[in-house]
Amino acid sequence: DLASGTAVVDMLPPLGTVVTYRAAAVSTTGSVAYSDPVVVDTKTMWVFINHGPGFGQVARIWGNLDAGRSYGRAKALKQYDGRTLPVERAGTARTQTYNLSGVLFAPWAEPTDLEATSTYDEFMAAADAAAPVCVRDPEGVRLFVSTGSADLSGYPDVTRRVSLPMTQIDYPEDTV
Repeated sequence: DLASGTAVVDMLPPLGTVVTYRAAAVSTTGSVAYSDPVVVDTKTMWVFINHGPGFGQVARIWGNLDAGRSYGRAKALKQYDGRTLPVERAGTARTQTYNLSGVLFAPWAEPTDLEATSTYDEFMAAADAAAPVCVRDPEGVRLFVSTGSADLSGYPDVTRRVSLPMTQIDYPEDTV
């Protein structure tokens, strides 16, 4: 139930697609009235990293993006007496990592809308955030992750590269 005049913001819309929103008003007697649909094109070149209460804090980047994903399964090699080669024991646990790097523009530059990437401090806040953190990219990737340490390289008076490793966590989508 929302108070009259309350706005609702979707902090984690899917990227790279078209999203349709519609409001429903329900009276105390149970009758329902629907608004006209609002269509939003979410195609973008940005990668968004949302965290904090309601996923309301965000770091975003687009310049010279490099994103890598890797998958793995819990495995251990065991050496047994009488065997010349190890035996693999594989579990059911799986790991998915997402490594993102891109360019932050010089802090003294007058950014255009296209260059308005987040600051290194905003990336440090995302790296420091407790899980869940949500990463979304232009190809439609949407993962809930635990973030690693943000790394910064380059010279402070020109563009600088930032990288942020992330590991997917078990976070049910319906809790958002």
